[in-house]
Amino acid sequence: MDPPKQPSNETQRLEALKKLNVLDTPDEERFDRITNIAQQFFNVPIALISLVDEDRQWFKSKQGLSVCETSREISFCGHTILQSDVFEVQDTLLDPRFKDNPLVTAAPNIRFYAGTPLQTKSGFAIGTLCLIDSQPKKLSSTEKKVLNDLANWVQDELAHNEAMAASTIIRESEARLNAILNTVADGIITLDSKGTLESFNAAATRIFQYQPEEVIGKNITILIPELYHNEHIGTGREVTGLRKDGSTFPMDLSVSETVVADRHFYTGIMRDITERQAIEKELLLAKQSAEVANQMKSEFLANMSHELRTPLNAIIGYSELLTEDAQDVGLTQQVADLEKIHTAGNHLLSLINDVLDLAKIEAGRVELMPEKIAISRLINQVVTVAQKQIEKNGNTFNVICPDDLGDCITDTVKVCQVLLNLLSNASKFTEQGQVTLSVQKENSQLIFSVEDTGIGMTPGQLDKVFIPFVQADSGTTRQYGGTGLGLPISEEICQLMGGEIKVNSAKGSGSTFTVTLPIDISTLVKIKTYLAEQPKENTSPESSPKGSILIIDDDPQVHTLLSRHLNKMPFKIITAQDGKAGVKKAREHAPSVIILDIMMPEMNGWTVLQILKSDQRTAHIPVVMSTFLDEKKKAFELGAIDYLNKPVNKNNLLRVVSKAISNNKMPEILIIEDEVSTIAKLEQALENFGCTITKALNGKEGVNKIRNHFPDLILLDLMMPEMDGFTFLEKLHQLPNTKEIPIIVMTAKDLSPVEKDLLKTSTQQIITKTSLLMNTDDVILQIINRIQTSALKAYDT
Repeated sequence: MDPPKQPSNETQRLEALKKLNVLDTPDEERFDRITNIAQQFFNVPIALISLVDEDRQWFKSKQGLSVCETSREISFCGHTILQSDVFEVQDTLLDPRFKDNPLVTAAPNIRFYAGTPLQTKSGFAIGTLCLIDSQPKKLSSTEKKVLNDLANWVQDELAHNEAMAASTIIRESEARLNAILNTVADGIITLDSKGTLESFNAAATRIFQYQPEEVIGKNITILIPELYHNEHIGTGREVTGLRKDGSTFPMDLSVSETVVADRHFYTGIMRDITERQAIEKELLLAKQSAEVANQMKSEFLANMSHELRTPLNAIIGYSELLTEDAQDVGLTQQVADLEKIHTAGNHLLSLINDVLDLAKIEAGRVELMPEKIAISRLINQVVTVAQKQIEKNGNTFNVICPDDLGDCITDTVKVCQVLLNLLSNASKFTEQGQVTLSVQKENSQLIFSVEDTGIGMTPGQLDKVFIPFVQADSGTTRQYGGTGLGLPISEEICQLMGGEIKVNSAKGSGSTFTVTLPIDISTLVKIKTYLAEQPKENTSPESSPKGSILIIDDDPQVHTLLSRHLNKMPFKIITAQDGKAGVKKAREHAPSVIILDIMMPEMNGWTVLQILKSDQRTAHIPVVMSTFLDEKKKAFELGAIDYLNKPVNKNNLLRVVSKAISNNKMPEILIIEDEVSTIAKLEQALENFGCTITKALNGKEGVNKIRNHFPDLILLDLMMPEMDGFTFLEKLHQLPNTKEIPIIVMTAKDLSPVEKDLLKTSTQQIITKTSLLMNTDDVILQIINRIQTSALKAYDT
């Protein structure tokens, strides 16, 4: 037996068969009539309309057969659909394809078969009209023609079936479309090219108050005032509609054009926007009110910032000065009391700053100030500030910072703010324990970690740590103080810089805060060159080579504080209490640097800065802004070279002023010392003042470095391996042009009179290591002043 093969277009054939929706349907008289005629005309016991499905042949109509289907594998009709005309088997027992077919060897014992394929309009053979007999037979040509005619009749009936199915689909589609059109909130109408309305949905009835029969067949002008109607066809815009009662209303109208069989018609979709416009008007008024309120809040915060921090500036500044004076005269008890005042003032300032910082973040007024900085230097700045506070509670402070981390481009102030806040919390909640600050680099990210062995937090407390004004425990504020803003502000800052902050903690086991930041944040902000260019030489005829510093501030206490902080520098201090007087004195004295306040009456600091930078006589003078406001970006854009936040820290003030006077170039200092701990302390202090550091572990290494580059000053230890300080001095002075390099000797050795005389001839100063390490900042300041004084003397000659 040969099973029938599949047509080459089997997939498409089966799809065409299924689209007729005739498989497994009840008997129909119109098909039975055809098979009955075929049975009678051809005098055969069986006549069938067979539809060949995927794995069966199913009989839509049957005469002389009780079964409804048989397997396609043994079907004769499976062979027939492969033909283009009548397929006839006169005697199955003589045909090797069918003689052992189960339909031949058993019921219905087929000996004769003749069938003609049934095709759809698309040409797919989906079945047959066939004749079956238990006796051999042969059709004449006339009989074959009749069989084809009857097959055509079946095809017509099937085509009618297909048309009825398509009609049903169309009706169902129309019903669905009408249901959609009548349930959407928007009015939908259609009109012809002349503007005659053809359809009108339920929403259009509600909008215009017309029933469909009242408007269909009429012109669109019944819905749109005459003044406007010519503007709407083919466009989408906000227009005015006309209701049945004559009232007008605003609506959104979108019109699209459709072409069907060369016929143009238009669909209009409209929405009554009366309510929306009222809401928009309310929103606009609310927005304007919010903007006014926000402006008032900003002004209030700025004023309160100034009013609150001005007295704090005096408290913190004078307590710092009095502490230094008390230390100088040995008033130990008073030093302790003054330090308490100073600490309390700084604490109050930090609370005020937290509230104001959060307000700025929420208002979106925080800007990033990227700068390139060595990661080790960034960590040193944090350690310098945090060390005393951490050790105050008996904690050990561990710092893990690999030497090979290189540089990063970040907002140094904000990174320090985040890390210092985390270290402050770690210190606050840890006693007699460990606080560890570590940093590592992974791909393009920096990962900072602050870990403590303190009290830790429960899961419930962890859920609250980043919520503003909420602390992990209600008792925390009473026991430890604080506003509950430090961590929320830190999280906002990290997110602003494209990073994140996470915490891991367990009650009684300490906490670990991890900060992940991009190593380069310059892609997050539009970078500008904020540093104002300074001329290479002073061209003002009135400038004084001896140097002077002009302080412009309306607060006399600021004059006193800054003057006393600057009194160790070799410069004359000039003051002005308002902007106009400041401009006048700048023109008269051409100072080496100007320290300028912003919030002053009559003429504020911004106006003063613009006048100074637009005047040829003063444009070259470096200006440092000193204020409570956080307006660094604006200051740099207007030409300031640096920025000091009030209350002004003494070391920051001296560093910034020294940098400004040196035309933005701080001294390059070579440290020749074999004790790593001494180098580390000196390096940290010098970098805080903005100095560039080079290191050598012995005299031989120092000589080699000087051969490559001359420093501005050498800090020299005497007792070193390989080559001591005395031998170094001999070798140094054998090199050309090295006699002018200033050298300061630092030693723990008791020098003999001969050694002292020898050093006096080749060095500028001798300092004991004990004095240096106990008073590092003061000694460093003297060193920088010495360099700058030498530079001024050279200029004067």
